[in-house]
Amino acid sequence: MTQPTNDPTHDGTDDRTDDPAAAALPHVAVRVSVTSGGTTTRSDLVLQGSRGTLRTEGRDAVGFASGALWPTVRGLLPTLPHVVADPAVSRPEDRRPAGDELLVTCGHAITVVVAARMPGEEDAVAVRTWLVSPDTLHGVVAGPDGSTAVLTEGSGALAATLEWDVAGAMDHLVGRLRERGAA
Repeated sequence: MTQPTNDPTHDGTDDRTDDPAAAALPHVAVRVSVTSGGTTTRSDLVLQGSRGTLRTEGRDAVGFASGALWPTVRGLLPTLPHVVADPAVSRPEDRRPAGDELLVTCGHAITVVVAARMPGEEDAVAVRTWLVSPDTLHGVVAGPDGSTAVLTEGSGALAATLEWDVAGAMDHLVGRLRERGAA
C-alpha cells in the first residue's frame, strides 16, 4: 500500500520499509537521488533508533549503524573531493551566486529528501538540491518569494546540511512522541 507523502520527488512507491512492524514505528527516511549524464540512481535510507537500512535500485538492502549515516551516503555520491568532504558549514560570506558557466560545466545533480515519518501523520519533509561542477558544489536555494538562487558552497556543505536535516527530523519525531506521552 502506498502511503501519503508531501515529498515532491516521491515516485508513488511505498519506500517507508518492507517490514510492516517497523513501518508502524516513527522513523527518518532519506532519499538520495544522483543524476549523472542521462542516468538517475535513487537510494532510500531508513533510520530507526541506532540502526539504518539502505536500499538502492537493483541491489540488496544493507544495514548500517545510524551513526554511520554520512559514510553510507558518501558511498552513493560522485567521488569528487568537494562533494564527499566531511561536514563543514559554508559561511554566509563565502556563498556567492553561481555564474553562467555552471550550465556548461554541471556534471551531476544531487537531491536529498529527508522525511520525519510518524505513523498516522503527514511527513515533515526537507528537500535539498545541489549541482556539481568539476571543482565546485552549488546549492539550489528557494527564496521566500518563490525565486531560486544557485549559490556556490564550500566543501562539506552537503554533508553538514544532511546532518542538520536528519537531526531536525529526529528532533521533530521526539517532539511528536512527547506530545503523545510516549517519550
